[in-house]
Amino acid sequence: MRHGLIGLLISCGTTVGPPNTVPVSTTTSQTTSTTTSTTSSTTTPAPDYDCDAPPTGLLPFTQIENVRPVEDFAFDDQGHLISHDMASALVTYDYPWVNPQPFAATPGSGGGPASLRLLQNGDVVYANVDTSTLYRVTLAGQTTVLYGAFAYPTGIDIHDSGRVLIADLTGIFVIDADAHTAEVTVPSGAFLSPNGITYNADYSQVIIGDREGIWTYPVDADSRPTAAATLLAVPPDNAETLGMGVDICDNLYVLLRNKLLRYGPDGGEPEELLSTSAGAWLTNLQWGSGVGGWDDQTVYIIDRGSDGASYYAVDVGVPSKPY
Repeated sequence: MRHGLIGLLISCGTTVGPPNTVPVSTTTSQTTSTTTSTTSSTTTPAPDYDCDAPPTGLLPFTQIENVRPVEDFAFDDQGHLISHDMASALVTYDYPWVNPQPFAATPGSGGGPASLRLLQNGDVVYANVDTSTLYRVTLAGQTTVLYGAFAYPTGIDIHDSGRVLIADLTGIFVIDADAHTAEVTVPSGAFLSPNGITYNADYSQVIIGDREGIWTYPVDADSRPTAAATLLAVPPDNAETLGMGVDICDNLYVLLRNKLLRYGPDGGEPEELLSTSAGAWLTNLQWGSGVGGWDDQTVYIIDRGSDGASYYAVDVGVPSKPY
């Protein structure tokens, strides 16, 4: 019986450049979308989104082509997209994925760096599937090993406390990036090939996708489970779930191979927001930073599919959960 929960404490200790490419941008409208504004407060400006009425249906998107077929990416607060050059370096890019600037070398093959996020202080954390290791990297290029005994790390998220949440074939890990300690909070076998993982909007629950569906379990302040996982949803046609994220309204966004779905906080039937070609392979998503052209109410999605690497910018009309 999977989804039993235990805890186990464990502890765990570099610059080149890619060729430039010129992205090509095309904008496509799948349907017409509608947004609803909120009423202004007398003390605080009203948000420019409405949790009760987000844009619905297939949403307009922009597709940027001729980019690196990376596994994952993140945005900093300086207007950069941070990713890998598919060769040997972490790289910053300007909008819309131009002007690559390498800042740290990476071990292993070009496809090794996978799950990638930013800590609150701006340092990069990324898991490398070639070395089974989680690294912390400053933008000055200083690299530190945080943990080095994964089987195959997949999904990643950052707690608002700065702890790193990692899905791996050997379990679900919570890693303290400052103390360099790692805790297996959910053991191997609890989930069937876990992949995408995220906290909900107030960090009281972890949401994870595996081969059987999308699961959620409540956690304490240290991200330890307080109850068994329950099934939130089963994607259409039992499709494999890939990257996922949560908006400020606690809606869940899930990538299937060629679709972006949105679930409400309680699951239910999903709404399809993006449908791409059969050759697509949508691996990960991130909200823009709101700086340097990366819109903070737009979900950016990397497509590593057979039609050629590109990313989609989908206007979902709602920002990300707070980090």
